[in-house]
Amino acid sequence: AEHCVEVVVRRCVYAVQTQQQLQHVAGIYGTDWMRLWSVNPQVLHPDYVPYVEGGQTVMIGHLMTMDSRRDTATSLARRMGMGMDQLRDLNYDLDMEAPLRLGQEVCVVPDSCKGMAKTIHGTLQYADSKMLAKGLGDTGFLPAERVPGAVPPATAK
Repeated sequence: AEHCVEVVVRRCVYAVQTQQQLQHVAGIYGTDWMRLWSVNPQVLHPDYVPYVEGGQTVMIGHLMTMDSRRDTATSLARRMGMGMDQLRDLNYDLDMEAPLRLGQEVCVVPDSCKGMAKTIHGTLQYADSKMLAKGLGDTGFLPAERVPGAVPPATAK
């Protein structure tokens, strides 16, 4: 008799083992403890990750949902300041050659020193909630009210 078992692996999440610290987990994923600590506000001290019977998890990076047909693994890695090996290690099913799919979830660990902070994604400006974003390039822009977290200048404080 043949039996099938389906295993779901949560992307960007690590199950902490007994006695592990963020420094150890960071070493496994090619990052540093400060980045891990910044995405895990439930960890109150970087040297002490409370082990909970039944499993304690920590985020390894940010879970990003792709919203452009233009992004590739290479362009995403460059934008986030990540190496291709790290991007591949965090995303086991990522096709490194094909364009990323709309809605595809990708685990990223941004490096603010190496990443591309001044990309089209960081320079969009909205005059009001009905206006389309102004930016450089030929990317299709969303109206301001459809951009998560966008606050039109008239209502910004």
